[in-house]
Amino acid sequence: MSVECCVTHQVRGLLKSDVRTDERILRWFEPSEALAPYVQRIWSAQWNVPVGEFRIQPILPYPCANLVVSGGRATLFGVATRAALQRLEGSGSAFGAKLRPGALRALGVERPFAIRNKSIIADSLLSVEPSNWELDDPEIAVREIEVYLGRQNPKHDAVSHKADEIVQAAETHRSILAVSDLAEAVSLSARSLQDICRRTLGVSPKWLIRCFRLQEALARLDTGADPNLSALALDLGYFDQAHFTRDFKMITGVSPSRYRVAKRGPQRVSTSRASS
Repeated sequence: MSVECCVTHQVRGLLKSDVRTDERILRWFEPSEALAPYVQRIWSAQWNVPVGEFRIQPILPYPCANLVVSGGRATLFGVATRAALQRLEGSGSAFGAKLRPGALRALGVERPFAIRNKSIIADSLLSVEPSNWELDDPEIAVREIEVYLGRQNPKHDAVSHKADEIVQAAETHRSILAVSDLAEAVSLSARSLQDICRRTLGVSPKWLIRCFRLQEALARLDTGADPNLSALALDLGYFDQAHFTRDFKMITGVSPSRYRVAKRGPQRVSTSRASS
C-alpha cells in the first residue's frame, strides 16, 4: 500500500513550475527485483487543473530513456539534452518507467542513440505484443508496465552495463570535471568512453559531466540560500560565470539568476514498491 508524504524540496527531475499543490499527485514505485537492473523507478502523475487554465512543468534532462503511458498508448522518449516543457490542463493521468542508462540496448533496441531528443511509439521499437493501456489506477498501471517490459526479456551486455556505470560515476563523483576524469573513473580510454556514450545514449561524455554539474547547481539554488553565482560557477569547475550561465540556460531554459528567484510550493508525493 502506498504511503503518501509531503516534500518541500525539489522533486528530482522536475524544475520549478506553476503547478499548484492541490492540482497534482505524483507517486513513485520501486521496480521489481527482476526489472531493477533496467528500470530506475516507475511513476504515476494525476492532475486536475481548473477549466480554461493550464500549467507548464519543465522537466530536467537526464541521460536515460523513458517509457510513458498516456492517452491509451505507450511512447518511448529518448535521452533529452534540454529541459522539456509538459503542458497540463483539465483532468488526466500519465504513467511511466524511467529506464536506466543503457536499458534501451538491453531491451533489444538496436540504435538507441537514434531517438535522442525524439519520441516514438514503443510497439514500433519493442518486439512484445501491445498492451491494453486504457488505465486509470496507478497500481494496476505499475503491474502492466512491469509485465510489458518483462515480456521483452531484457538482458544487459558489456556495453549497456558499462553505460549505466559511466552515468553513475558522472552523477555520483562531484570531483569529475573533465572527460579524462570520467574515463579514469570507469577504467576506459577516452575514445572507448566516447564510443559507448554515443552508441547507448546519443550524448558525449562532456555533456554528461555538464548535465550533472548543472543538477548540482540546481540543488544548491533550491536550498533557499542566495549563493554567489561566480563562486558557484568556479566551484563547479567553470572558468567563469558567463560559461556557467550559458550552460545553465541551455539545459534549463532560464538563467541562474532568474531561476533563483522563482517560487515553488510543495508537491504531494507518495512512494511504494511495485509487486513482482
